[in-house]
Amino acid sequence: MDAAARRAGDVARDDLAVARYRLLDTASSDLGTAELDPDDVVEDAPVRLPDGTSPIVLEIYDDIEGNDDDPEVIAALVLDID
Repeated sequence: MDAAARRAGDVARDDLAVARYRLLDTASSDLGTAELDPDDVVEDAPVRLPDGTSPIVLEIYDDIEGNDDDPEVIAALVLDID
C-alpha cells in the first residue's frame, strides 16, 4: 500500500501478500469481504475484486472496532458500486 494512501489508523501489513478487507457501498451496506493485495488498495483508484469488477475505492478506513465477526479484516473499503 502506498504510504501516502495509508490513513493514520491503518494497520501496517506491508509483509502480507494479501489482506482481508470489508467491502461497503456508499450507503454503508455491507457487501462482504475480499482478500486483496494491499499494494493494489489505494483511495480514488480502481481495485480488482474477485468477481472481476473494478470499482473505485472512495475511502479506506481502519476497521479494528467493527470487525468482531471477522478478526482478520484489517480495513474497510467504501466502493463506488453502480
